[in-house]
Amino acid sequence: MPTETVQSSNPNDFIDNLITSYESRIKNIGVIFNQSDSITESSLELLRNFSNSLKDYKNERITINSRLRENLAKNGSLRKKDYNRMMEDILNKLDEKEEEAENLFSQFIDEQRTLTQSLKKGILEIKDNLRNDNSEKISLFRRELSQISQKLETKKTMVVKQFIDYQQVHRRTIGKFKMLLAKGDQIIVRDVKEIHRILLNEIA
Repeated sequence: MPTETVQSSNPNDFIDNLITSYESRIKNIGVIFNQSDSITESSLELLRNFSNSLKDYKNERITINSRLRENLAKNGSLRKKDYNRMMEDILNKLDEKEEEAENLFSQFIDEQRTLTQSLKKGILEIKDNLRNDNSEKISLFRRELSQISQKLETKKTMVVKQFIDYQQVHRRTIGKFKMLLAKGDQIIVRDVKEIHRILLNEIA
């Protein structure tokens, strides 16, 4: 971002620079508004993608778990209620990890809204007082915007990491379930117990 120069050190230049100075301030305020809006827009888009991904993963997990339970009940290996009881801790852990990722993301969105609203409030105060020399305030808001962007980027990195961790656990779980389904009618309780043991260690 270019360095702003809207104030002359020579009072005699004030009249000559007056119009240019105001135009520059208005332009700079517009740039700051656009950038703060961009921060919000990008995160709202991320939120939509994030929420849709969680829904897709959960639906996939429910579907394949149901198929596995049906197969076991159908070939007489394991009753549905016994299967549910066996896999309950695995599914609960996945739900917990999903909730942790979702909560962290919600906190990120809330923090972003608070920061950008505060920033815009200050910008509006500058815009409402353009007849005063606001060059220092504008420069301050530029620095604040940079700091806000860095803070949000750091938090977003944490959110994305949490989501990726959950995503990897989910994929491993689905992979193991699909291995069991591939056995078809040959699947037995011992196979389920072994997968349960492996997943419990991986998810913990």
